[in-house]
Amino acid sequence: MRPSLVVRIVAVGWLAVTRPSAGATCPLGKIEFEPLPGPSYSAAAQRDTSAGNGDGDGTVRYDLKAGRVEVSVSAGPTGSFQSHGIPADEYQLVGPGVTPVSITARAHVTGDAESLTDGFYHGTIALWAVLEEQGGVRDSLRVDVGGGETRSIDQTLSITLSHAPAEPFRLSFAANAGASLASGHLAVQLDFVLPPALLVSSCQGYAGPSSVPTRQTSWGRLKARYR
Repeated sequence: MRPSLVVRIVAVGWLAVTRPSAGATCPLGKIEFEPLPGPSYSAAAQRDTSAGNGDGDGTVRYDLKAGRVEVSVSAGPTGSFQSHGIPADEYQLVGPGVTPVSITARAHVTGDAESLTDGFYHGTIALWAVLEEQGGVRDSLRVDVGGGETRSIDQTLSITLSHAPAEPFRLSFAANAGASLASGHLAVQLDFVLPPALLVSSCQGYAGPSSVPTRQTSWGRLKARYR
């Protein structure tokens, strides 16, 4: 009897991705490969990790400066394998004003999935993404593909936030993939929709659209400058 894929939805879980770490000033990101031991936490802005076993393999890479996370997974018919990438960062608005303003955080989700069949067993794969503010709103999507089918994904998650300039807020944007006799790839790209005269900066030096370059100063000094 061949095992079926049981995909465990990994919540972003702020108690997990931001647990205390000696010397860490930015939120911790999380990488996990199931069923391997883990997960692995780090405050690094960029990570690129691959892992596997006899049932399958996967890759997780993310770059908080670029605001991007990618996962891939491939598994045969004898078991299942999952890849989870959950980066997190602390952001703030930079610009005039002291009252909260409405902004939109978006996550552009793209990917592809292919489930296979060997004549007796039909493969299955699940791809899912989450965009979440710590202690606030979240948006997510999940796509399941099976029965020898293929599918492409091109969707956008969005959440509306309310913060004043210089007020820190934390976001996580996650990519996850789980497969059995299937393979797939998922990428999540973060950006922001802001009012005029406002930009975004972050602890890890976010340099995507509407960002403020932070290479010439520390995150602490930047926050103090705009308070």
